[in-house]
Amino acid sequence: MAGRWEHRVSGRKDDQVKIRGYRIEIGEVENRLSEIAGIKEAVVTVRGEEKTGKYLCAYVTGEEKIDTEKVKQELGRSLPDYMVPEYVVEMEKLPLTRNGKVDRKALPAPEKQGEGSVSYEAPVSGIEKKLAEIWGEVLGIDRLGVNDNFFERGGHSLKVTRLVAQIHKQTNVRLSYKDVFERPTIRLLAECMGKAEQHKFRVIKPASEAAFYPLSSEQKRMFIQQQIYPESTSYNISLVYHVEGPLNKAKIKDAFNRLIQRHESLRTCFTLVEDNPVQRVLDHTEIDLSETVCEEEQIEEAIHSFIRPFHLEQAPLFRVGLIKQSSKNHILMIDMHHIISDGMSVDLIAADFFDLYAGVELPKLPIQYKDYVVWQNENKDEVQKQEDYWMEIFKKDVSPLELPNDFKRNMGVLESEASIASFVLDKDLTGKVRDFAVRKNSSLFVLLLAVYNVILSKCCAQEDIVVGTATSGRNHDDLTRVVGMFVKTVPLRNFPAEDKIFYRFLEEVHQNSLLSFQNQDYPFDMLVSKLNLDRDLNRNPLFDTFFQIQYFEERKKEVGDLVFHPYTYKKNNTSQFELELSVEEEQEQIEFHFYYSTHLYKNKTIHKLWNDYLQVLRTVLQDDQVKLGDIRLGMENKKKKEIRKLHDSIQFNF
Repeated sequence: MAGRWEHRVSGRKDDQVKIRGYRIEIGEVENRLSEIAGIKEAVVTVRGEEKTGKYLCAYVTGEEKIDTEKVKQELGRSLPDYMVPEYVVEMEKLPLTRNGKVDRKALPAPEKQGEGSVSYEAPVSGIEKKLAEIWGEVLGIDRLGVNDNFFERGGHSLKVTRLVAQIHKQTNVRLSYKDVFERPTIRLLAECMGKAEQHKFRVIKPASEAAFYPLSSEQKRMFIQQQIYPESTSYNISLVYHVEGPLNKAKIKDAFNRLIQRHESLRTCFTLVEDNPVQRVLDHTEIDLSETVCEEEQIEEAIHSFIRPFHLEQAPLFRVGLIKQSSKNHILMIDMHHIISDGMSVDLIAADFFDLYAGVELPKLPIQYKDYVVWQNENKDEVQKQEDYWMEIFKKDVSPLELPNDFKRNMGVLESEASIASFVLDKDLTGKVRDFAVRKNSSLFVLLLAVYNVILSKCCAQEDIVVGTATSGRNHDDLTRVVGMFVKTVPLRNFPAEDKIFYRFLEEVHQNSLLSFQNQDYPFDMLVSKLNLDRDLNRNPLFDTFFQIQYFEERKKEVGDLVFHPYTYKKNNTSQFELELSVEEEQEQIEFHFYYSTHLYKNKTIHKLWNDYLQVLRTVLQDDQVKLGDIRLGMENKKKKEIRKLHDSIQFNF
């Protein structure tokens, strides 16, 4: 459900531009400029090209000389970083058309202005030029200076993974996540690389042909879960589009069948051989493109009927269906099992499908998922080196997180029905959150995770918090175009003690996260086994709450006469965690989705949790020196009352 924080875009659409993934209202920037003392007139334009990187340029006039650098600083106090013009150009007067309006075409290019504009410093050394080239590939921007900040130019955690992998492949230097976060400019990263040792990049080679192949550690966990809950759809990944235009059903089916031949994972099935799970790649299989006709009000029911359990021994674990509304309006449904795909795989599948439907000939892939699994098993010694890190992190026992449940747990039930409560940060707060993360040399993930830790600590009256998260797992550049299940589960342990100030705790979360991600290849199941934990059938090992951030690009796509729009529908959710916070960073806003077990929580409890989360977020943005113990919340009071009530009920016999 949408909360009262839902963002509404105001202003005319022709006054809105998109730069670095953010939608910006030019008029709002001009208004803020006009409010600055000394500025008489202000005009803002968009410069640059899509490929080379668009940017804002402001042109101002005044009675006296204007300090353009101070103008930018003043704008930065009231606008998020991405709305502050890259250049501020002072002019004697603005050029006008015959009608007396500003002649925007006559405004000079900012590069011609010397004083007052932001200094662009081009890469000079060989390492700087190579880094600028790699950054451009990862960020989709060509015009990059040595002082540009990776995260201000659109970088985030997933892109850091791609960046590190690309740098290793092209330079034989293997950087850590920490290197990028601590040295986020081309100049600083080049200095780091100049001192680093060479670490030869090794390609992943195709595996020898075999009847069966082993499973990855990530697949094994899903295989076991599917055997326990064979009728579950919790591991289904679905993609639904509204298609406008004269859809050709035969071309749709042909494109998907060619897609299945291109990606072996889409024609892979799973079985047991001598009690060990294995996977088998079929030489050939085809989809059965189902089609149904229904009215608008029946669409959601039809989608829910389409998304159903898979039998892992039967390939393809991938299905496609159509709902026909009219000759030029269809709903395209794609459903697959998580054991053969992940979030990045979905993007690859969609991109390849659009190309194949358009008649594009795609090059043969050098490796497939089975090759990765064989390579992973051959490099177990490398992974084993990470064991020491995790043994140190969990050398002290972990107490279960005592979340404030509304209902008692069902004995022996892990997976249960889940509901979702969704909330959206408004435009202003979204900008402040992003700017805060960049200013603190942190990331959106770390900031929002730190706030989540504070909330959990106060709800549970505990100062030792373990939260699960997921990483893309694609740490090798050869895996960029491979469809398969690569996602790694990573437990993050933090200690939000009441005597800590928030900024210091944020630094702790940052460092802990970077080190944990650096050691993400150690399988989670192996960690659980090594720790020899006492198992509770009602709980997951190590953590019962999960946190993740997902980054979405616009998925609207035009292919010939067809336009594909992402179709939103209400999903039937199940959850293996009692509480999960999934954050979606979109171009204009940040969305928060709380998935919660309806067997444990009431909807109003989750709303209270969100109110507390929002309160902590606003508090730390305003004062990052606040002590965690000084932050007072409603859910915290409830927990303390429970503890006091329990304490009073105990009778002591002396």
